[in-house]
Amino acid sequence: MGDGLPQRSAREVTRLTVALLLTAAVLDLLLTERLSLLFDLVFVSLCVGGALVVRYSERLGIALLPPLSMAGVVLLLAISRPDAIADAGDGVVQATATGLSGHGAVLALGYGACAALMVLRRPQE
Repeated sequence: MGDGLPQRSAREVTRLTVALLLTAAVLDLLLTERLSLLFDLVFVSLCVGGALVVRYSERLGIALLPPLSMAGVVLLLAISRPDAIADAGDGVVQATATGLSGHGAVLALGYGACAALMVLRRPQE
């Protein structure tokens, strides 16, 4: 690919994205005790970054990374710290739904940016 960007495997991009997203969630909880704008900005940045550095031939390997990584972080928080994404007394399912809906616009933005960048990176024929 001749776009001048470093190329990484989907596995590398996925591992790094998940690690950085979990780190951002922990830092956000330490600073604000809830998922806030910090987490949202990191999420969108990682979606964009992942779409830019994954090998074009492996782009489908990260196509589901934005929704699955967001759902994974929210589910982990619903189990361990529901008060960070919902009411403290909410069960796991309710806290997960509340957390995902509370960050739904950011999820759509990150996913849309990831998809758009993968389309734009299509090799010219």
